Amino acid sequence: MSDVIVMTFHALWDFIKKPTELGKDNTSLQIKIGTCLALFLIQIPPLLVLMSLIGGLEQLGLWEEDMHSLQKIFQEMEPVLIFLFAVIVAPLFDPNTSPFGADVSHRWIGTIRSMGRGYA
Repeated sequence: MSDVIVMTFHALWDFIKKPTELGKDNTSLQIKIGTCLALFLIQIPPLLVLMSLIGGLEQLGLWEEDMHSLQKIFQEMEPVLIFLFAVIVAPLFDPNTSPFGADVSHRWIGTIRSMGRGYA
């Protein structure tokens, strides 16, 4: 198993240095599961270092874990509204995923921005 972890680490490091998309992957399910497990094991040491660093900073009083903005949103809005805005409304404003096309989406956002300037 350690050989798989070392090979996966080197492959991951090579990909980070120069990302290249491979063609169709014909590897077996056993190799895919082994690679997934190796990636999981590779991420544990950096995770432990970061967790201990943040914990130490909190103990020293140099870091405060305040309420995150997403926690505030979940307290102030209903989950159905959050879902509506995140899944249905937000893609309408994104030029890459807008069903109206990039040109219409850009004009729509430009119109909204120009309306806001008139009130400011």
